[in-house]
Amino acid sequence: MTYRRIKTTIAACCLSLLAAAVAADVQFEQRLAETKARLNLSDEKVEQIRPVLALSFTSSRDILASYGIDPANPDKGAGKVQDNKPRRLGFKSVRKLGEELGAVRDSTLKALSGMLTDDQLVQYRELQAERAAALRQHIRERRQG
Repeated sequence: MTYRRIKTTIAACCLSLLAAAVAADVQFEQRLAETKARLNLSDEKVEQIRPVLALSFTSSRDILASYGIDPANPDKGAGKVQDNKPRRLGFKSVRKLGEELGAVRDSTLKALSGMLTDDQLVQYRELQAERAAALRQHIRERRQG
């Protein structure tokens, strides 16, 4: 490879990584805005819980990526194997994925329990359940597809 091709390849990789990071930031901010609205949080409360939710978001995203799942881009990225078909997850893998994500949800709830009111925690649990149901549907569609 020539020096110019190497530079071009490195630049393309950096841009791809930057685009993925920006997309993840946008997705996190959308979730944070949804959480703020559903729980009726003040700006101060949002800033207080932001680190907890950011850790939860990145942990969940990393777990999903380790199983080849990218909910933001179901037709691209990790999980593609031969013939551009998604990697199929078996029952044991899906179960283990659920356990890992459940552990993240539990630790997030534990951290938030000292920051939110009881009513807000109930609303947050409902929001988590809705997101988990959407993820399950996404995984089912991948398994059938």
